[in-house]
Amino acid sequence: MKLISEKGWSIVPKDDSFLYHEISDRGEEIGYFSYSFDNICEIDKDTYSKWKFGLGYKNILKFFNNHPALPSYVTLEDGSIIATEFKGSYIHKFDKNGNLLWINDSMCKHDSIYSIAFYKNFLWCVYPVSNMIKKFSLNSFGEEISIGERTNGIFNYPESAIVYDHKLYICDMGNYRICTVDLATNQVKEYLKFTEPTWEYFKINGKEIVRLQGCVNNFVYSLSFGK
Repeated sequence: MKLISEKGWSIVPKDDSFLYHEISDRGEEIGYFSYSFDNICEIDKDTYSKWKFGLGYKNILKFFNNHPALPSYVTLEDGSIIATEFKGSYIHKFDKNGNLLWINDSMCKHDSIYSIAFYKNFLWCVYPVSNMIKKFSLNSFGEEISIGERTNGIFNYPESAIVYDHKLYICDMGNYRICTVDLATNQVKEYLKFTEPTWEYFKINGKEIVRLQGCVNNFVYSLSFGK
């Protein structure tokens, strides 16, 4: 593994690179950065925000205390954005210009939502405290599937989710691993195992990126292996 940042978090893929935010051990903001697998460049908050949420980012961030690193989000094919933030966990949908289309409060009734992922008009929500992930229809907002149990389940504080190639990748933080969920069968398999908690995972131009949690710092790595 190649270490990229010791204090990075809230990774945002950007073409063949990615953006991330750095904070100090005390939670103080250090700055925003871009990594191209060759160089690290410091960028400003607006550049990070615009790439994450599009041209309407200023309208969107009004709903999230103007903190671009906090919300989990997905961008749909029409450019619209679905976003949430764990403190309130309401699901917001915005058009490509950042205008609010709707807010849903039913998906967060189960517990706080830390991450969302999108696949074929369904939204997957990650509930770390409940040790569960759930799939909801974006047409009816009804729950379709729930995986995991509050105690002694398959997940231990799942933290984030993202879809690649018809599979949902889950950072199963408390079990120090990344799992996949086959979106055709809902079968869960272990994909990668680590020796510390897993927080974020991405695939970017054939490369794999993972954020791990050390004793104090967040470590962002580029992986040189995979399954």
